[in-house]
Amino acid sequence: MVATVEDGTLLSLRPDKDNPASSGFSCQKGIAFADVHNDPDRLTTPMRRTASGEFEPVEWDTAMADIAERVRAIHRMHGSGALGWYFGNPGAFSYSHVLWLLLLSMGFGSRLHLFTAGSQDINSRFVASQLLYGNSATIPVPDIPRTDFLVVIGANPVVSHGSGVTMPRIREHMKAVVKRGGRVLVIDPRKTETAADFEWLGIAPDGDAFLLLSLLQVMFTENLVDRALVAQHARGVAWLEELVRPFTPESTQAQTGVDPGVVRQLARDLAGADHAVVYGRVGTCLGQNGTLTTYLLDVVNLVAGHLGRVGGSMFGSFGIPGERFAMKAVGALLGAVYRRRRSRVGGSPRSSARNLPASWPKKSPRRAGGRSGHCSSARATPCSRCPMATS
Repeated sequence: MVATVEDGTLLSLRPDKDNPASSGFSCQKGIAFADVHNDPDRLTTPMRRTASGEFEPVEWDTAMADIAERVRAIHRMHGSGALGWYFGNPGAFSYSHVLWLLLLSMGFGSRLHLFTAGSQDINSRFVASQLLYGNSATIPVPDIPRTDFLVVIGANPVVSHGSGVTMPRIREHMKAVVKRGGRVLVIDPRKTETAADFEWLGIAPDGDAFLLLSLLQVMFTENLVDRALVAQHARGVAWLEELVRPFTPESTQAQTGVDPGVVRQLARDLAGADHAVVYGRVGTCLGQNGTLTTYLLDVVNLVAGHLGRVGGSMFGSFGIPGERFAMKAVGALLGAVYRRRRSRVGGSPRSSARNLPASWPKKSPRRAGGRSGHCSSARATPCSRCPMATS
């Protein structure tokens, strides 16, 4: 972003056309940060509630010391299980925030309740990656600049600007696929803004998993799969083939609303393309079968021969020494937490070592007759998130 400043006052923000990462693109929220920065209601100093219920400004050192002492007292009395930390979407885009939160949680202890906004958009992706790759942070992305056939399921990148893809001006990149002779197919119950620009295949709501199962069934039945190649990269290919055998396009038509002939042709097109990729995002993550659908998205890319390949669904890298070893170690730790740790309320697993935010109120102290019940999350601290406004 390029800032226009006059006498120390921020007047406006605009995209930086010379930035190689953004290519001069910015979403409206980024541009609007000038208004946020100058808003008279914006807090620029800590505020402490007084005995009368009003708020008064205090110095940063005073606020930090006060918070630290109260948290320390709770920790001394009840242990780390009485503490909770909730961070939202912005925190995930700050390396320093993630690093220091990790160190802070280690300092609090293993029973700290860590909540995130992930269940509202991406936990299904994390769990699918944990089950497939052994690490919830291993997330493949579509290689749109080099693909010949892009299938979009449950995503609207023209509006979202490519959630999880990090590609400025994604509409232009998608149109470039068509210009070089390729195809872009949008599968969605609604003819979205993205579907209006490209091919559209309507599907019944929550029919995505059934469609993907049928695509796999056709690929195996019609021998469109290089089994030897798939077996080099994955275990359980025979198990998968047996699992999808009953899900013929005819048997799933009631759930998908898609003509069986269309399903068969789509399977052939995906398996026959040199460079193809199936991409899904929030829509596929939040359905009734979100984890299964996300899991199957990657499995379709794998079986069709496009996972981890140019023009397909590819894995990124931080480019740091020892990254592969570190990712395996982190994956093993997160996998152990997922298998063994359950929330006190509801018994739900911990995705990426994090609790579901929906369980937060139930974990809070219950008061009756002026006395606290089971002490859990006696203090929960939201960070880079406003739960009251964003649910």
